[in-house]
Order: sequence, then C-alpha cells, then structure tokens
Amino acid sequence: MLVLMMPLLATAADALNRTPFALFDGEQSPAARVRVLDTLLIQTDQVDGLPVVELSDIAWDERNQRLYAVSDDGYLFTLALDIQGRRLLSARFLAGYPLRDKNGHRLEGDASDAEGLDIAAWNARGEPELLVSFEHGARIWRYSPAGRYLGRVKLPRPLRKHREYRGVNHMLEGVVAHPRFGVLTAAERPMKRDSKKVQRLYAMDGRQWRFKAWQRKKAAITSLAVLPDGNILLLERAWKGIPAPVHIRLRKLMIMAKPEGGKAKADTLAAWNSGEGWHLDNFEGLGHYRNNLYLLVSDNNEELYQNTLLVLIEVNAE
Repeated sequence: MLVLMMPLLATAADALNRTPFALFDGEQSPAARVRVLDTLLIQTDQVDGLPVVELSDIAWDERNQRLYAVSDDGYLFTLALDIQGRRLLSARFLAGYPLRDKNGHRLEGDASDAEGLDIAAWNARGEPELLVSFEHGARIWRYSPAGRYLGRVKLPRPLRKHREYRGVNHMLEGVVAHPRFGVLTAAERPMKRDSKKVQRLYAMDGRQWRFKAWQRKKAAITSLAVLPDGNILLLERAWKGIPAPVHIRLRKLMIMAKPEGGKAKADTLAAWNSGEGWHLDNFEGLGHYRNNLYLLVSDNNEELYQNTLLVLIEVNAE
C-alpha cells in the first residue's frame, strides 16, 4: 500500500527546511549497495514569488557550494545545503528564477516542462553553465543560474523528430555532462523505432548505448548522474497511481566497459517498493554530491497527498 504523509506547508515564505522524514521503516541491510543516509521534507511554499512544486531534477555545484533545482513549471531554484559528513541537516532556498527563451521571454505552458539538469562548465567568473532538458518539444538548452538563455545543444539525429518518441510527455527526461563523452541524454520511455524492451543512452556526437528497459508497467527513466568510475547511475520510477505501490530503482549502466554503440550491461543497485516499508514518493531528480554520495528529489505533482523530499544516499557501485 502506498503510504504518503501529508505535507506541512510553511506558514510564510520560509526558505529553511530541516524537518527530517523517515523514508524507510526498520533497519536497512548492511549489505545494501545504496543506503539512505538522511531525508528532509521540503516545506518551503514559494521563493521570489515562484511556487516550489514539481521539482524534477537537481545539480550540485561543488565550486560554489550550491544546489540547483528545476521544476516542471520552468523555474530554476538555488539552494544552500548543510551537509555534515553523511548527514543532511538542512536545505535553504536562496533564489528562484523563471527559465527564459532566447528572446528573454518566460517559458510558458508545455514549453516550460524542464525535466533534466546538470552543470556543463564554469565561466571565467566561476559561474556555472547549466544544461536543462525538456520533455515537451525535445531539446537541451544552456542556462545561467538566473535562468538566462545561453544557447542550445544540437541533438543527434535520432532525437530530433518528435514523432519518434512514444508520446509528447515521454521525451528527454534526463541530461548529464560526462567527462569523456560530453553531454548525454535519454528519453523517458523507449523510442518508437525500438522494441519496448530496449532503452538507449545518447551522446550528442551520435554515439549510443543500448540496454535493457525496465519491464514494469509505467516504468520510466527519470534522471541520470555520473558515477566516480565514469559509468552512469540511472534513476527509474514505475507508478500507476494511487493505490498502486511506487517502485524506484537505481541501476549502474556500464558505458565504460562496452564499445560505443554496443549493448551495455545495466546492474541493479537498489529496488525500493512502497509496499515493503518504503515511504516513497515520485522521485524524479538525481545529482552527484561528492565521492559516492548522491542526492535525490521527488516531484510532488502539486498534490496535497504527495511530498517534496530531498534525500542523501550513499552508492556502492563497485
């Protein structure tokens, strides 16, 4: 049975979040390859007049010690985290900006559906250049931390035609900057040209890695991150809606060990089920923090019975 706690909304624009949330009942196995270290319930209602809802991805800026988050509404938020060792103590929202197009106009409607986020590089002033992937109208655009449009990333040919996707809401769900292969992305669901049993990771220069898709109903890739060894950490979700249980899976996609364009092995590191003591939500965002520590964030779908959760995890992918 899906267990979701009602969120306690902040009475004002309270930017500081330090309320712990129990993501799992009982003790985690010492042999678990992914361990939940801490979880915060995000209670901030709005930042700079922008609602803090439907957070879809996150990216950690190690140079500036800031966390960036994007939402389905096309908003970009900046946060400061207090992480002491393996403890996530608080998350404070510092600023919020709407994402804009090349003409400076705010993104609106389906065009604002930002789903993936990562940092591509830093400029001479030490400011990050952000990559944002969009689910409607498949594209990857570059942004400043204030939501200013910096340019687009040219997609490889297989990703350019919208009719090749399984649906208008199943386009580019995740994006990551890889130190060897450059910008990588994946569609939420297998492409039409492929069997529903096959997923692909795409590089912008045309390289592809095929791997086995999750054969659970409504399964989808929701985010990507780079592991310390250069392989990819996949975040996947399968949920048919209440009262069905939420299934969350983390897999290691071994792109370093296989020839580019060949079939890559995907090793399951964690498989969580809300029917088995996990108080899961709609986890859509994944970001590398430091060493083998990662952050997860959930999209509350603007529903009162769902939560925005920020989770610190430790990943043993060896």
